Amino acid sequence: MRSLSPEALAEEFRRIYNDVADGKLSEEELWEFISSGKAGEMEKHDFDALFAVMDVDKSGTVDFLEFCAFMGRCDEEYRAARIDRGSV
Repeated sequence: MRSLSPEALAEEFRRIYNDVADGKLSEEELWEFISSGKAGEMEKHDFDALFAVMDVDKSGTVDFLEFCAFMGRCDEEYRAARIDRGSV
């Protein structure tokens, strides 16, 4: 996945966040952003593994804190989630 600058990432989260009444991104809302190509290309099964890692509280949504926490520590947990789901 291609890296976005921190500024671009924050801008995109704000754009999506402003359209969401509860301040949390659902799996569908985040997939819409990812599948738009703005963050590179990703298969749906890989996204599912990514979302499973990002959704720390398993609420089915990702808030800004979960989003930021993931961005700071994603590599190892993302790979583990892909292995758990059989994507690797």
